Amino acid sequence: MLQAEKLAFILLIAARIARSAENTSQWPPEKLYWDNQCKPCPAKLYEKDHCANGGVLVGERACKGVFCEGQCTVAVRSGAPAPDFYWDGQCTACPAKFYKDSHCSEGGEIVDEKACGPLGVHCEAKCRKPQSLPAPTPQLYWDGQCTACPAKLYSHCSQGGTLVGEKGCGLLKIMCEGQCAKPAAAPEAADWIIIGGGASGCAAAAALADAGEDVLVLERGQSDLELAETEYADTWPAVVNSAAQLIRWTDQTWGCVANVLGGGTAINGGLYIEEEPDYFQDNFGEAVNLSEFYESSAWVAKQL
Repeated sequence: MLQAEKLAFILLIAARIARSAENTSQWPPEKLYWDNQCKPCPAKLYEKDHCANGGVLVGERACKGVFCEGQCTVAVRSGAPAPDFYWDGQCTACPAKFYKDSHCSEGGEIVDEKACGPLGVHCEAKCRKPQSLPAPTPQLYWDGQCTACPAKLYSHCSQGGTLVGEKGCGLLKIMCEGQCAKPAAAPEAADWIIIGGGASGCAAAAALADAGEDVLVLERGQSDLELAETEYADTWPAVVNSAAQLIRWTDQTWGCVANVLGGGTAINGGLYIEEEPDYFQDNFGEAVNLSEFYESSAWVAKQL
């Protein structure tokens, strides 16, 4: 039987106490920055084009007369690396965000673009590498296959992997050679494989890792470090749009389930439901010590 302290620890994770004390003290927080992205107004409609350094869009101001610059919260990184940007070298039609599959071959997401090509009428993308690094750097190669354009319509990647880009080839550079990412290496062997990085999965993985076990956690969603909306309780319910998936329950009602590392704890505003004793008795019988559970729950509530 788990001791009260361990139960309290699990509940503490489930409650998702803020990553830092100042994170929940006020909204919006005091630390803000202007993102230097001058886009059409209002900025809220172009949210994906703002806050390249991370954080949540909370305001705007006029720039270049009729455009808007975004004001953003400073990201709560919890030990994550500072943002790392790169120009991806892929010159496609504009705007680059309409051709996401042809950009950011080293991973991450598009945050800006610039003109490229002989006449400057095409666009190269500026990408922000994933904040959940360290992650394996894709091994890229040019496949030497000069076909008609676009490359994705023809056979490429003779050494295996996935087509991630292209460049002009041939006498007049009107043909296309494919750039490919080799298949990722298989993860190392682990003592335990946990499917799902929600509140229970993360807590179990942490406990096993603390016990010296090798643990592999498989989570279908993005890291919460990639979704700034998960950093603040005040972004609910908007956070559901980026970190959850719409589903239909067996009783035909619609609802949402988390699709992000941390599970529901990353989107539920720091709230959790304390079940009634009947729930535990009906589902677990005598396997759960209710006294220990409610003692731990009371401890968590006091800390909050």
